Amino acid sequence: MIGGGGHCRSVLDCLLEQAVFSEIAIVDDFLPLGTQVMGVAVIGPTDAPESYRRMGFTHAFLAIGSVGNPKIRQDFFESYSKAGFEFTNVIDKTAVVSRFASLGSGVFVGKRAIINAGVSLGHAVIVNTCAVIEHDCQVGDFAHVATAGVLCGGVKVGRCSHIGAQSVVRQGLRVGSDCVVGMGSLVSSNIPEGVTAYGAPCRVKQANVVGL
Repeated sequence: MIGGGGHCRSVLDCLLEQAVFSEIAIVDDFLPLGTQVMGVAVIGPTDAPESYRRMGFTHAFLAIGSVGNPKIRQDFFESYSKAGFEFTNVIDKTAVVSRFASLGSGVFVGKRAIINAGVSLGHAVIVNTCAVIEHDCQVGDFAHVATAGVLCGGVKVGRCSHIGAQSVVRQGLRVGSDCVVGMGSLVSSNIPEGVTAYGAPCRVKQANVVGL
């Protein structure tokens, strides 16, 4: 588990309930060695993936949340992949994921989330608690659909974008890459790349600084 904060707790709750892995450990740059998070120990900082491979760990998961700037998640995904780690998917037992959906690696699907038929999720996508991804949606790498967010049918969300909690995106629309859609928004028209937008109806408010 890369990161030991709040998102880690949500992911751990799913993993510990399912008991899929024989051993789970956390790496974190801010928690002291030996700290326990829900009974799982911190074994060191994040910058030594090769040493953790030598310890026998084979799978990794990005337990770091993302709101607006997922670059740190991208960097960890790349460095741990290069070190030979396989990124596992974590899907809560209460989530509903169609067998006709396609998921990349390192995906998190939280409690009571729904992924419907024909959906395509990229790598390291977060679909948080009670979010709904309707049929034929496409969600790019490192994007995040926050708590109770809804993508109606055929929506496309670009890589590294964030759909805020309880936001709704109308069917057939596109939200560009590197975007932030504020919580509670009603998206009724396409959102261009690299902007922050919010409101009901949702309107572009500012351009984002991309690639920090």
